[in-house]
Amino acid sequence: MVLIVGGLFLLAKSTHEIHDKLEGEEGHASARIAPSFTSVLIQVTLLDLVFSLDSVITAVGMVDRISVMVAAVVTAVAVMMVFA
Repeated sequence: MVLIVGGLFLLAKSTHEIHDKLEGEEGHASARIAPSFTSVLIQVTLLDLVFSLDSVITAVGMVDRISVMVAAVVTAVAVMMVFA
């Protein structure tokens, strides 16, 4: 269920971004306002969390120890933040 919701979220987000790129300025009635730094930071953080869910599911399925699961989640989020 989580994978389906995550996949649908990524599909909707990418479709929206592609549509905005193709339409450009003439597709919008008003001039586009540049997003704030906080808005961009929040979007990057949310996408990092969505992408790290696959490692969470893998960690839960492979190990029985909670400490290993937590380490996998923290590592996945940290790596995504560094490369974002």
